[in-house]
Amino acid sequence: MKLNLLVKPVAEVSIGTSIIYLFPASISDVNEFSDMYDEVDAIKKFRKFLPYIASLSVPKDFRDKRVPLSDEVIEHMTAMELEELANAYSAIPSLDKVRAGNADENIAPITRHRDEPATSYLDRLLTAEAERHRRIFEKINAAAASPPREE
Repeated sequence: MKLNLLVKPVAEVSIGTSIIYLFPASISDVNEFSDMYDEVDAIKKFRKFLPYIASLSVPKDFRDKRVPLSDEVIEHMTAMELEELANAYSAIPSLDKVRAGNADENIAPITRHRDEPATSYLDRLLTAEAERHRRIFEKINAAAASPPREE
């Protein structure tokens, strides 16, 4: 297995003279996002989440720690730049399952509403992703807690 694939960005966005590299969110990153429930403004919430998924550089090797965007860089981003980043991130393949929904579990697809800001759409996608993770862990815990079946 090529572990270096784990550190590859899933999107790149040019912001001013810089390239912002976007990386897939880990389960713990998505949990951190869902813990930001006290923040109702999607743009402010996305600003807080950016250090978990964005960097100005790409690690050379899977052993290298990714350097998150600094607070200073994030603070200087305009709303339009944040929307560009959110738009790019909302299209990454790892969010395909939440975009598609799940008919077996009666979960509707998540589509972007007409004129909906990308940050709001991404907020809904990441909230759904956190909920999807919660359901998966509930199933795992339920299976682990149930007695073994006799054959």
